[in-house]
Amino acid sequence: MIAAIIVGYDDAALLRGCLDSLAPFGWPALYLDGAWSLYPARDWRSPAPELAAVLEGREVIALPARAEGPWSSEAEKRSVALAEAWDKRLHLREPKWYLWLDADERVEGDPAAVMADLTSHPEALWANVNIYRPDHVWAPAGFWLPRLLRAHPLLRHEPPTDYRVYRGAERIAYLDGEAVPPSMVGRYHHVPTSALRLRHERGQRPAARANDNGFYQRARRARYGTA
Repeated sequence: MIAAIIVGYDDAALLRGCLDSLAPFGWPALYLDGAWSLYPARDWRSPAPELAAVLEGREVIALPARAEGPWSSEAEKRSVALAEAWDKRLHLREPKWYLWLDADERVEGDPAAVMADLTSHPEALWANVNIYRPDHVWAPAGFWLPRLLRAHPLLRHEPPTDYRVYRGAERIAYLDGEAVPPSMVGRYHHVPTSALRLRHERGQRPAARANDNGFYQRARRARYGTA
């Protein structure tokens, strides 16, 4: 079983499309709300009525934003989401894998083929998934990101982005092009695009939200010296 983990903020319309695309797969989901500190948010919490309308009647564990303010970083928010997914694993039907999704992403593929592929790699700790943008020159080739993580109680993220994942003291997820240490050889693979692929609908974001995201990306590079 796979459980989707979605972190979002003020993206109700896009989140609806994400959850609609997930429904045919039959996978439960956990959603964690709230902006992070570098994001130019007027309010760090999503509008409650809009979010409730999207989540109503779905197999989604919805967790609110922090009461005291924005998340300190993208990594902190994702780490909390992982911890919550493990704590609530019975409600998520005890998933063996977590699939990271953003609200503007759509799931495509064959759920049986995904599970067959993951089962055929029993030593894998993570798997890379192809993401493509229909409005971008990368389409249809897309690019690969470590979006599938084998469920474990000690998973966490480190700044600056969602791609630096640790299992206890050991880093386990690497981007294509990064030097993967010898200890990780055979511990990951690329999921065939015929089994699972993510369509990134970034172009559907309103202009104001797209500008906010650009501000965040620049602020993150200034703080951490990386994209």
